[in-house]
Amino acid sequence: MSSDPQVPPSEEDLEDVLLSCRYGDIEDVQQFSVHFGVGALADARDSNGNTVVHMACANGHAGVFHLLQLMLHGI
Repeated sequence: MSSDPQVPPSEEDLEDVLLSCRYGDIEDVQQFSVHFGVGALADARDSNGNTVVHMACANGHAGVFHLLQLMLHGI
């Protein structure tokens, strides 16, 4: 992942954060948010239109869901 907040996430970065939500990797989700911002996290979608929230919830990752809820609240 890029560390320059001015650079938008690449397709690979977006795929990685979606997979992190799918597999419950909280640290990677937090790291993505630090590097690219909460807006990029909110905008992340897979090819079916699923969001990070969809991925976390559909796979039973309550911890990731609660983190996303805190980070995305108010956007």
